[in-house]
Amino acid sequence: MELNRRAMLKTTTALLAALLAGGWTWLRAAPARWVQAVRASRYPGRIQPLDERELQRPGRWLG
Repeated sequence: MELNRRAMLKTTTALLAALLAGGWTWLRAAPARWVQAVRASRYPGRIQPLDERELQRPGRWLG
């Protein structure tokens, strides 16, 4: 297959379109460069005192 001017333009255009589409999706899928943390107004769960005996027992979901 010989590559004449028209075939070269079609190939170049298709390649450029593929590169632009791939670059655009890559930029959109890139994670944010920074995220600002905001202090929560209160803890979302209930707070219980620490039980030392509870720490030494195996967990409920063990085995």
